[in-house]
Amino acid sequence: MKSKNTTAPELAGFLSERLERPVIDKTSILTRFAFDLEYRNNDSDTTRPSLFGAMQEKMGLSLKTSKGPVEMLVIDHIEKMPTEN
Repeated sequence: MKSKNTTAPELAGFLSERLERPVIDKTSILTRFAFDLEYRNNDSDTTRPSLFGAMQEKMGLSLKTSKGPVEMLVIDHIEKMPTEN
């Protein structure tokens, strides 16, 4: 994973997609930054650190699991509109 010009919220958005769970930026980093992270994509790759380990080692950032409010879209009703033949 490489970037030459990203923000902390953009990184959090990418991590949300990669981890398939919400990631909330609590860093207060306002500037753009560059990074180059190598991490393992599967459990059989033992030559690289996990994404969590790479974030800590290379960027000094830690990903912590916690509970909190999450914005969700709830559809409580849907109808099929009739169409003419």
